[in-house]
Amino acid sequence: MALKLLALENLSSRDCFTTDIFDFEHPGYPKISKAKWRDLCKEPDFQHLFFSGVEAEMPDLRVSVDNPAKLLRAVVADWDDKVDPNEWYKAEGRWNPKYPPNYIGRTRSGCVRGIWPLEKPIIINSNEHFAKIMQELIDLTFADRIFPCLDKAIYKPDMYYEIGIDWLELHDGLIPSSITDVISHRLLQAKDFVGETYSIPFEELKKELEKRWPGRWKGDFKQNSRGCRFWDNDTWDQSSSGDPHTAVLVMEGGCYNFSTMNGKPGFNSWVDIFGPKFCDDFALEKVGNAVKDWFYDGLNYHQVTEDGSRVQSFNVTSVQRLLRESGLSNKIPKGEDLSELEKAMNMIEKSKYVDGVGPFVNRHDRLITIQNKTFMNTSRSKPMEFMNIGDVNPTPKSFKLIHEYLMKMLGEQQYKILLSYCHDAYKSHYEGRPSPGQVLVLVGPPSCGKTFFAQCIFGAIMGSYQDASNFILGGSSFTGNLLDSAVWYLDDEEGKSDYRAKRKVTNTLKKLSANGNVRYEEKFKKGFDLPWGGRLVLLMNDDPESLTALPDLGISNEDKLIMLKCRGGYEFPADMNSKIQKELAYFAGYLYNFRVPEECKGNHRFGVKPFCHPDLKETARYNSDVNGLVEILDHWKVSYQDKLDRFPTWKGTTTTLLSEMMGDESLSKMITANKYTNVTIGRKLNSAITQGYKGIRTYRENGTRKYAIDMKL
Repeated sequence: MALKLLALENLSSRDCFTTDIFDFEHPGYPKISKAKWRDLCKEPDFQHLFFSGVEAEMPDLRVSVDNPAKLLRAVVADWDDKVDPNEWYKAEGRWNPKYPPNYIGRTRSGCVRGIWPLEKPIIINSNEHFAKIMQELIDLTFADRIFPCLDKAIYKPDMYYEIGIDWLELHDGLIPSSITDVISHRLLQAKDFVGETYSIPFEELKKELEKRWPGRWKGDFKQNSRGCRFWDNDTWDQSSSGDPHTAVLVMEGGCYNFSTMNGKPGFNSWVDIFGPKFCDDFALEKVGNAVKDWFYDGLNYHQVTEDGSRVQSFNVTSVQRLLRESGLSNKIPKGEDLSELEKAMNMIEKSKYVDGVGPFVNRHDRLITIQNKTFMNTSRSKPMEFMNIGDVNPTPKSFKLIHEYLMKMLGEQQYKILLSYCHDAYKSHYEGRPSPGQVLVLVGPPSCGKTFFAQCIFGAIMGSYQDASNFILGGSSFTGNLLDSAVWYLDDEEGKSDYRAKRKVTNTLKKLSANGNVRYEEKFKKGFDLPWGGRLVLLMNDDPESLTALPDLGISNEDKLIMLKCRGGYEFPADMNSKIQKELAYFAGYLYNFRVPEECKGNHRFGVKPFCHPDLKETARYNSDVNGLVEILDHWKVSYQDKLDRFPTWKGTTTTLLSEMMGDESLSKMITANKYTNVTIGRKLNSAITQGYKGIRTYRENGTRKYAIDMKL
């Protein structure tokens, strides 16, 4: 036998767990009275098994008022009549032969218990709905005929049954979903399980009452208040007996009328009294207020906190619980198809749908539209607030320490370029419109202040910074925290002399500078492409080994770089970090109001003109993987000089070029050692062209790509 249901260890426990109930090894019943047995079952330390065929909204907790029943997985029936197990077979003629109980067992008192598992769980809307479902299933199985005295506990969804003993498995079939679906549909169509009316605060009702029937109601209008039949214009101040001003009792969902004047006494709902429009409008406003801060992305539900500072994500069970806590009812009013809670969920899933949820760093808007798609912004980053000196913009005197340090590290010309770059980045982020910008490369001796600038100055005024080495070099796909940082920095220690790492850096700077899109990926979240708009800073030492990691330069790369050569020599005070904290807000104010010099102004794409220090540009070209092939070509040109008068320009395919260079014994070993093929040579020639090497060009002839190389030394 095997049957998995939700169970408790004892009847005082709130924690449920799913288990095969027949795996439990029953210890037998202690020889104590019925009352003591009941007390024992409620002991918190008692370890036993009490099961249920019902699952609550939060399955790991028992069914209760705060955690109502959600799914019916099995029918459990008790018959309060002692029947000898040897006589159980006589009941076969009394159950429905199509749907006999799957299991029959014995309780402590010797009574009978039966279980019918369902093929598909039935959704439960309320306790009343559950009772209706159980009645349908009792009628289906003939459960009330099988043994005498069917226990009425079958109608209680919060009932947990002691495991019992002497279980028999009669068959392994399940009550089919085709039958339970019909039962569910019939009950939903009938709506007779819904006894609820609109839940409207009494203060709102009193306002509407006074608006429509001023002065008719005397005193408080609240539950159990008594007054007149205020809605009846003909008899509101009359009564067939007694005091006309106590003819009506105010109740939760309406008023009970005791008067027989002008109609029958009885219950009048708020819809009967105020009309459906008032009730519907109030319900809609109530639901609208409850869901105004909720959004749905097709996977998770997201709520903006009350102070608007952050976004929290929830699953459907938590959302429903929170909406109930906000005052929405999960009961369906008479004449309605959906409860307030269901209307709220529909509104969130349909009207509050967003295409993605993620951090749009330093964007002010919570909802952002890009190419007809709407995204929810979860970013908590915020640029530093700048300070002015009264009505006057700050000057370098306001941030003397920062100014001296950067001037010493960069020199006057490069300092202007850096200020222009920082102005372009800071102002766009401060104004909530981050735009792509070049990659900043700082190259210099150790301890000259490169990392200090990236983190403590630039990262600080931009609001957030993060080490991006794991993403760019390590291949991590999770970018949630990274995308909520306005500044990424990458230290060259991760990629010295590693050309694969160098290519990753080069490709990343191309992508970030071109369109700024990065794939947002986070565990259990919906992924999408997100425009970042931040700045990447590469930090490199100036020793020969470190310089091999300089990004490749070319027509397509050079305009995406601000490459500055740093120098050492600045003496950092011991308390440098704490001192510049007092200057940063003034430095930010200076940057915000900074006027970019004409020689530094960029174009419509980037606000600042690209710049590569000449020494670094030469070094980058020398260290590129193209340079090796260019040197071999230069060596080959020497042996070619006797043909120069007739063929000043060599022309041909890469296959022909490889063949001719291999004919030179002094070059063939180098070509072989570098594993050059006609394909790799073609790629490197193309790279040489894009990097601006003179004397090399490409053309097509008869559909074939060919190259022309100037053979003059």
